[in-house]
Amino acid sequence: MKKKIRIILMVFCLCIFCFSLYKVIDYFYGTYQTNRLVKELHSQIKPDAGKTMTFKEKYEMLLKENSDMIGWIKIEDTVIDYPVMLTPNNEEYYLRLDFNKEYSWRGTPFLNKEADIENISDNMIIYAHNMDDGTMFHDLEKFRDVNFYQEHKTFTFDTIYHNGTYEIVAIFKTVDDPSHELYIDYYRFFNIQDETVFNQQIQKYKQMAFYDTGVTPEFGDKLLTLSTCEYSNKNGRLVLVARKVEKNESKKNRN
Repeated sequence: MKKKIRIILMVFCLCIFCFSLYKVIDYFYGTYQTNRLVKELHSQIKPDAGKTMTFKEKYEMLLKENSDMIGWIKIEDTVIDYPVMLTPNNEEYYLRLDFNKEYSWRGTPFLNKEADIENISDNMIIYAHNMDDGTMFHDLEKFRDVNFYQEHKTFTFDTIYHNGTYEIVAIFKTVDDPSHELYIDYYRFFNIQDETVFNQQIQKYKQMAFYDTGVTPEFGDKLLTLSTCEYSNKNGRLVLVARKVEKNESKKNRN
């Protein structure tokens, strides 16, 4: 009887080991697959070759492959150099799908369904996972360090209608739970008609920020919010808010 129990326990432990090994291999293989796909996507981007191209010219091949792609986000010295998708009828369609619409735990960065990329909404949100392997929006963690921010105050988000440079306003952590003291309702901050309401929200961002960037958006500015998971709290979120830098914008104090 004891021998039978011992065998059962051994088989059980072996099954657990095999399953754990499978999960580890699957995780790292997924990382490899994601990085390979990103390289393939980059290889299909047309080089400038000394001339200015429109978004549709530069990303022509990718747009033909997947018309859900509406933009490209790039932050220097991070792995964040990805296409951005938009599916208004199913906002989270790319939550667990890659660019080729194949299952991927890492998903693909996607825009909030309310976003108007042609007229540029007063606030747009790009969502992506915070993966331990460093992919997707994991590198937003680097902006916890003010020294990294000092060297990377702006980034680009180009769309099929507009090219855009955005300067960082604040980065902070919050919790997706209205009862939590860190809660900020950033994911419904759209179409604000009241300047007071706008300013109050911006002050919340700055009060929650890891450090002061010295940048304070004004009512009428176009905002871009990057959102990913944050693991120090249950349902935690790491949020970066930036404002669009307009062409020929006069230099003025925004504090």
